[in-house]
Amino acid sequence: SVQQFIELLRQEKISEAVEHARTSFSTFQGHSDQIDQHLEDVLALLAYKDPYTSPMGYLMTTTQREAVADAINSAMLEASSNVPTPYASSGGSKTSKSVLEKILVQLCRVQAEIRRKNENKGEIFNLEDHIA
Repeated sequence: SVQQFIELLRQEKISEAVEHARTSFSTFQGHSDQIDQHLEDVLALLAYKDPYTSPMGYLMTTTQREAVADAINSAMLEASSNVPTPYASSGGSKTSKSVLEKILVQLCRVQAEIRRKNENKGEIFNLEDHIA
C-alpha cells in the first residue's frame, strides 16, 4: 500500500496518490509509533515539488523499492511454506517449490548487487526474460 503510493508519486500522479493515501493508510494508523512515523515520512513526500531531493527522497530510490520487494517476497515465501501446494499433494516435497523460489529471489538479489557494484552500468536483470 505504501509502495503503491510511492509508485504513484514516481509517475507524478499526485491526486491519485493522495486518494490512495486517504483510502489505504487509515487502516495502518495508530497501530504503533513506528508505523505512524513511517506513514508521516511517506506522506511528507507530498510537501516537496521534487520528492527525490527531499529529506525523505530515499523512499523514492530503487534501493528502497528492492527492499520492499524483498520483504514482500520473504513474507510470501514464508506464507507459502505453511500452505500445501499442488506439487506437495502429488507426492512431491512440500518445500521443493519454496526452495526454488528462495533460489530465484537470491538470484535476483545477486544480479542487483552486481549491477550496483558496477555503478549501475549494464542491463537490469529481469527474471521474466530468462523464464521460458
